[in-house]
Amino acid sequence: MSSQPNRFAYLLDQVASLLKRQQYDTALETLHVLSQAAMQQNLQLILQRYLAELSMECLELCGQLKTALDICEHSIQQYQLQSEPLSTDAQKDLITLELRKLCLLIKLDRRNEASIQSKHILTLCSLKQQISLQPVITRLNRFSSASHIHLTKEQKHIGLFHLSEKLINEGAEAFS
Repeated sequence: MSSQPNRFAYLLDQVASLLKRQQYDTALETLHVLSQAAMQQNLQLILQRYLAELSMECLELCGQLKTALDICEHSIQQYQLQSEPLSTDAQKDLITLELRKLCLLIKLDRRNEASIQSKHILTLCSLKQQISLQPVITRLNRFSSASHIHLTKEQKHIGLFHLSEKLINEGAEAFS
């Protein structure tokens, strides 16, 4: 068992290397193995979220938007099923997931759902968060499915898509 965390950290390093080389399909295969092992080992939900986040980014970069949306919706549902109130960090993560869902709906050209999603995100936020998120949501909604490459650049710019490196580093530390 003690070697299992080191194996997770090693595989996360492999994922980082694959992502840097833009080998998203191979990274996805490795992430799938990691996710299955994480569920079997009953790892903390936050570590499973790290793996899901990396998978969603890879799927988006591979153009597998529907699958990324399915994982995103499943991750959102995991938070909604929590019986206890969400911590501040968990609430922020939920909002980040909801923003990712918005971007995926836009990329999939599901404008009506994206409009509903935009309003839903704001209901999850405090007034202070609403004030800071409203311009971001407005900016995201200006994109269309035809400009999804530009939307991905915008996601990176506002911090919704640069999580891979951070997640890999934090995940490797958690597994060590």
